[in-house]
Formats: sequence, C-alpha cells, structure tokens
Amino acid sequence: MPDMGIDIEAIIRDRIRREGGAIPFKEFMSMSLYYPGYGYYTGAATQIGRDGDYFTAPHLHPVFGALVARQTAEMWQLMGRPADFCVVEFGAGRGYLAADVLGYLRGDEFYDALTYLIIELNPYVQRQQERLLAPFADKVRWVSAATDVAPLRGCVLSNELIDAFPVHMITMVGDGDDALREVWVDEGFGEVLHGCSDDIRAYVREFGLQLCDGYRTEVNLALRDWLREVSGMLLEGFVFTIDYGYPAWQYYSAQRTRGTLVCYSGHRVSDNPYANVGGQDITAHVNFTALKRWGEAVGLVTVGFAPQGTFMVSMGIDDLLTGMLTSGQYQHEVAQVKRLLLPQGMGESHKVLIQYKGSLGNPALRGFSLRNQRAALEG
Repeated sequence: MPDMGIDIEAIIRDRIRREGGAIPFKEFMSMSLYYPGYGYYTGAATQIGRDGDYFTAPHLHPVFGALVARQTAEMWQLMGRPADFCVVEFGAGRGYLAADVLGYLRGDEFYDALTYLIIELNPYVQRQQERLLAPFADKVRWVSAATDVAPLRGCVLSNELIDAFPVHMITMVGDGDDALREVWVDEGFGEVLHGCSDDIRAYVREFGLQLCDGYRTEVNLALRDWLREVSGMLLEGFVFTIDYGYPAWQYYSAQRTRGTLVCYSGHRVSDNPYANVGGQDITAHVNFTALKRWGEAVGLVTVGFAPQGTFMVSMGIDDLLTGMLTSGQYQHEVAQVKRLLLPQGMGESHKVLIQYKGSLGNPALRGFSLRNQRAALEG
C-alpha cells in the first residue's frame, strides 16, 4: 500500500536531487503517470469516463465496440478460424470496450474460440474491470505485464494507449545542426535544456524533421520498444491500434510549432504538465508513420490506415445501429454516435491502423474498404 504521507511530487523531487539536479522530461512524465501506487495510471484515484478526467470512444456508445468486434471476427475468419484466438487489450480502462466486444460476439461461433486477455498494471482499475466483466468471467483473464503473455494467435488491441507513452521533449534554440536541445526538468519543476542523445538525433533524421528556431515538439521512442514487444507476442495475428495522431509529415508541420502535448483533468484541457502532478493525464499525439515504419522492421505489415469515422462506416455502422438505438434515448444516442463519426468529434482526429504478422501477406480488411490512407504514411 502507498504511504499516504508521501505524494508523487515529493518522490519526483527526491529523484531529481539524487540524479544531480535535473531529469529528462520523459522520466518526469513516466513517474507522473506510472510510478507504482502514486502515478496517475497506477493510483486508486484514477477515473476515466463522464465522472472522471476524460472519456474514450467506448464511453459514448456500445456500437463502437460492436464494430471492433466485427473487425476482429473477420481477422479470425481470415486466419482460418483457429480453435484458439486471443484478443489482448492493453490498458482497458473501465472495461467498456471489452464488454461491448464480448457482448456483441456472445452466441457467435467465434465466441467459443475466443479468450480476452487484459494487460492492466493498476490493481484498483482491474477490480473495476472485473465487476463490469463478471458476465464474461469464463472468457476474460488478466495479467499485469506484457512479459506475462505467452506467444499466441490472435489480435493485440489498444484504444488510446500509445498517446500516454512517456515522450522526450525537444526544442530548437537557434538554427543549424547544433541547435537541437532536449527539455529536462529541475527540482522546482522548471525546464532546463540539455544536448540531445544520438537516438533522438537519429529520429529527427529518420523522419526528416525541419525545425525552426523556437520549434518545440515530442519524440516517442518508447513506441519502438512496444512494437518489438508486441511482435514477439504474436505467433500470427493482427495489431489493432486506435488513437489520435498524424502521419509524420503532418505531425511535424511548420504550423505545429508547440507540439501536441496536452493534459486532462476533470474534462478540462491544459498545456501545463507541472501542475496537479499525478492528478492529471499527460498525452501526446501518435506519429503513425513511426508506427508503420518501426512495425515493418519487426515483421508487422501495415494492412490499413483510416480515420475512425470512415472505418466505422466501412464496418457497417448503419445496419448495426438499426437494432441498437433505444427508442426512449434515441436523440441522445444519435448525438453520441455523431461524436464518434463526424470530423468535428472523434471521426477525423482518431485514426485506426491495423498491422499483420503471418503467412497471409497483406490481407484485405473490411474496415478499410471505403478509404485506405496507408500511402499517407510513406512520407
């Protein structure tokens, strides 16, 4: 149990003192979010949903999970309908997506072959998930780390996971090759600038970043390690990623000079990660070009990439909604579905990327039948 007389700010400041007066922003973000028992995602106070700090697509309407289930069922069909198929969900929140997927599939032949495995590092959140998913107790299992997952055939699923990976913060001070700096954090939670590592400089070169004086942005190197881990988890199967972000050429455009880092608390947005430490979410958009390129390096072929709204239309949301809308809540539910679909909601900001590892080569999936923007990730 955490010592209630200690808070995460004190823990971080002590780490900074012991490290000589400053730590990289990535380490500050990692501790703020994931320090055991005290971080935003690891403490007992973590709240997601309408009464929490933010919500994700499954909080809006169960049709989202039903469409994810449809796509997963097609993956099972393409793989030859194996008798054992495992969906592995990273960071399942309150468990709404899992409940909606399993609820839609129950009674289907695929359901008999399915095991739903949740990787959840927060025991408090796991207990919430267990209560919600009690009707599917025979199908759901939990582990606390990806290293606990034996190689499998199936699908690795994540919804708004990668945006919470700790990132390096970089900025340009002047022009030229020597102007790039990494942001570190001192004991007073002020920022100091250090030279960049070779890994960060290699990232800047790989994605062709053309940064001007004062440009500030993020570098997510943890994504590469995660892809390596996920590929090692799959004997054969798919990686199904839903998140907000851009191709690299949009992420690092001349118009986005302050990066994408934002914080969420009580459904309010802030750009200050040094306030309410441990009590707010800290996120940065996903570089989907990196997800594609680094995935290919570990054997994951990119099958498709599309905005969430287009993906949902491709998966047949029209016919599915006919039987899902409740007459007494019709107007409210329609408004919620529009938030999932339309560009001014999640329809354009959130993207779906699916990768595949196995002998099928480049299988065609229904979710990209109307619009596959995979080519946009080549730049």
